[in-house]
Amino acid sequence: MIRIKPKSAQSKKTYIAGNNSATLNTQNMKFKVFLIVVITSIFLTDCKEKEDPAPEVIIKIQVTDSFVFAKSGDFSFEIDASDITATISVVGAGGGGGGGIIGTKKTNSTGGGGGAGSGEVKLFEDIVLTQGATYSVKVGAAGNGGNTGSHGGDGLSSNISLNSDVLFSANGGKGGRSDDVNVVNGAVGGEGFVNGKTGGNGEFLGTFSFNGRAGRGGIGGVNTSNLGNGGDGGIGTAIVNLTLVDPEEGVKGNNGFVKVVWTGLK
Repeated sequence: MIRIKPKSAQSKKTYIAGNNSATLNTQNMKFKVFLIVVITSIFLTDCKEKEDPAPEVIIKIQVTDSFVFAKSGDFSFEIDASDITATISVVGAGGGGGGGIIGTKKTNSTGGGGGAGSGEVKLFEDIVLTQGATYSVKVGAAGNGGNTGSHGGDGLSSNISLNSDVLFSANGGKGGRSDDVNVVNGAVGGEGFVNGKTGGNGEFLGTFSFNGRAGRGGIGGVNTSNLGNGGDGGIGTAIVNLTLVDPEEGVKGNNGFVKVVWTGLK
């Protein structure tokens, strides 16, 4: 046995070396430390690989927007949002006023044309719409005013459809009427969702009378939305100093209307 004194004089520890056992113990300690480091590294790497990924967070906000269709014709719209609810207004077109009645005699003036009916007004609330679907819109054209002695044209309906199925619609108003030549009484107003008024009457000329006032045109129907109103009727034939004054044409109605106000998540 060999006793090895430490180099430091202050140390009183004695190391005993036999068959290089001190060197072997140091190598074993280094190997153990290295092994612990390797195992720890493998464990941590394995834990990271097995760790669940963070969940994806999707944030949606509520938005409100609208589509307005005020010109007659065919249109479409689609909405890129989810959970859509809508308020939909649909108005049919107004009819055209009837033309003033033609007069050919100097014995009486004639009646005015009838006013046209207004279009229908419909309101649809809490309507669920489909995301990305293409909805078709038809805005009804107004009825034209009638020429003198002729009836006014009918207003057309307005609607919204999906895949050719009509979902929401409103009817148009009927045109005002005219009447036969030389009729004194005013013509009847057109039916609508507010009817047009009957035209005013003309008058017979009395003895030594040279003037006859024409019947005024009937007022067109005005609905609650003030959209899709009916046109007024034309004034009848007047007589001024025994001269016939030509009647007037009826007034064109107002086009229909469609509005979609929607709320959804985007």
